[in-house]
Amino acid sequence: MTPEILRESCNSAMAGYFAKRMSGLPQSQAWNLATFEDCRVDTQESWFAVHENTAWIGESIGCFGQTAESLLSTIGDATGISLYINSRGGDSACALKVYRGLVGRVTLAQIQGNCFSAAMTLAMSASRIKIESSAKMMLHRPCNFVYGTSEALRKDADSLDHITGEIIGLVVKRTGLPASTVEGWFAGADTYFNAEQAVKHKLADEIFFAPLSVAPSHGADTPPGKTDEERQFWRFLRRFDTLPVGDKQKFFGELDRWLFYRVK
Repeated sequence: MTPEILRESCNSAMAGYFAKRMSGLPQSQAWNLATFEDCRVDTQESWFAVHENTAWIGESIGCFGQTAESLLSTIGDATGISLYINSRGGDSACALKVYRGLVGRVTLAQIQGNCFSAAMTLAMSASRIKIESSAKMMLHRPCNFVYGTSEALRKDADSLDHITGEIIGLVVKRTGLPASTVEGWFAGADTYFNAEQAVKHKLADEIFFAPLSVAPSHGADTPPGKTDEERQFWRFLRRFDTLPVGDKQKFFGELDRWLFYRVK
């Protein structure tokens, strides 16, 4: 095979595998894309967004041509970092690099929706983890796609074992549980935790309850004396969850966060 054909073949296999994960077919193991330069397989454009010392982590960690270094350089030397996570995972090696770059600087990781696979590694960097009441966490062993000689396969297997061992170590440190217990979570099928289980096993520290969306307002609840455009914009804003607004910069930061999670 030529390098071009090989690259196309590998990307096709990776895309097919990822499609199965996204479609909810029989649960598969973790996936690691450290050997691929370009893993753009869906319509998203980024797996993270950063505003000052706040980062939102979405799907496909390490993909879309954005590496761990992309996130770390964007967030810079900020401290008191907050992570908002809603992700089904991605590149485990990338997540470990981000963890190493952020640990000690992240005061809060807030789980909103899913925190699966590589996303769990990112959450481990926080001194405190909050999980939404309906959110879930999931652990499993990373895996990889590799093409090459037996020597190359052995080298990659060793690397994958090292990554898995490091992730298990992070979870053991976080939970304070025996290594044998945590290793059991990484053996066999995916291991899921709802919010109560996550707190029980010390994967998270606190459960929070997301505010209910506000229905569109009409009549007396609509400020009088406004133009049609202003009334429409008012109704648009009332469709949002509660947004703390102290100034224009904070408003647009909160608006970006809401759009990041709610608009597909």
